[in-house]
Amino acid sequence: MFNFLDNSKEIGVGVDIGYNTIKVVELVKDNEGVTLQNYGEVELASYAGLEYGQSVDLGDESIAKALRDLFVSSKINLKNVYVSIPAVESYLFTIDIRKIEGVDLNNVIELEIRKYIPLPVSELVIDHWLIETDTIKNRMKLSVIAVQRSMISRYINIFKKAEINILGFEMETFAIARSLKLTDKNYLLVDTGGAFSTVTLISKGILYKSNTIQIGGNNITTVIKNSLMKSGYRDTEIKKRKLINREIDDNKLMSIMDITTYPLLEELGHIGKNLEREYNLDIDEVVFVGGNAHACMISMKLQSCFNSPTRLGVGFKGIKYPEYLNDLIDRVGTSYAVATGLSLKKFIKKS
Repeated sequence: MFNFLDNSKEIGVGVDIGYNTIKVVELVKDNEGVTLQNYGEVELASYAGLEYGQSVDLGDESIAKALRDLFVSSKINLKNVYVSIPAVESYLFTIDIRKIEGVDLNNVIELEIRKYIPLPVSELVIDHWLIETDTIKNRMKLSVIAVQRSMISRYINIFKKAEINILGFEMETFAIARSLKLTDKNYLLVDTGGAFSTVTLISKGILYKSNTIQIGGNNITTVIKNSLMKSGYRDTEIKKRKLINREIDDNKLMSIMDITTYPLLEELGHIGKNLEREYNLDIDEVVFVGGNAHACMISMKLQSCFNSPTRLGVGFKGIKYPEYLNDLIDRVGTSYAVATGLSLKKFIKKS
C-alpha cells in the first residue's frame, strides 16, 4: 500500500502459520509511530486439493511454496521475519519451586516440568519468567513455556526452502498479547481458529497457563453442511462467513450455527472458570481472536457461558492505516493479531 520508504524507518514482518491459512503483516515504524505497510494471507486447502476453508497439515515443500506465493502476492520484499509457534505445539503452565542457593535454577525447572510434559527434556526448548517470590517461604512462582525442538527444526527447514530468514520464534499467544496490549488487568484470551481453540489466562501482562481443545470453525461448518444436506463444504463456508459479516440474513442458518457453536463456547467457559479457581483470580474480560471469533461473539449462548464481559480483540491496535480500511480491519482484524504482534516484536529495544 505504501511504497515510499527511507532508510531511517524500521520494518517488521511477522508470519503466522495456521492449519487453514498463512498470514503475513509488514509494519513500518518512524518518529510518528507504527504504520501498516502490507498484509495478506493464503488459503492452504488449495495446496492439498481440498475445498475452500478446510484445515490441512501440509508437507514442508507445500508450506514453503505457499510462503513464497504469499510474499509475492502481498508485495513484501523484506525476507527477515518473526514466526509464530502454534499454541497446540507448545506447553505453557506455571510451577511453584523452592529457591535453593547454589543450585542452577534451570536444573530445578527441568526436574519440575517432567510432571507436566510427557517428553524428555532433551527434546524441548524451555524458557521461563518470574511471576512472584515468597521471601518468607523462600519459594518462587514461575511461568514456563516449552516447545519441541523438532518443531523448531521443521520451521527452520521450511523457511530455508522458501528463502526467508527467521529472526526469531514466539508462541502465538505471546504475539497476540502484545498486539492487543493485554497488560492492565486479568484477561481470558480465547484464540479460536479453524482446527483448534486455545484459552489462555493473562494477568497484568503475564501469561499463566494455556489449554487447547480440538474444536474450531471447521467443526461448525461441517455440522451446518450436514444439516443443510445439499450444500457442499465450500458453499457452506462462504454462507457462514457472509452471515457472520452480516452480508446475508438467514434465520435457519443462524439458528443452526448458534446451536453448533454452543458446545465450543460451553467448553471454553468451563476452562475459564477452572483457571479462575486454580489461580484464585477474577477474570475482568474475555477477549476473542482468531478466524472463528466473530461466530462465537454473535452466538445467543455467549453470555451464558462466561461470567465476565466479552469482546473481540482486533489486531492492528494502535497502528496507523488508511481510513478506507476500517470496515475490512473490523472483519479480519481478529485473524491478524498473531502476525501483527510478531511484526511489533521487531521494534522492541534490547536493553
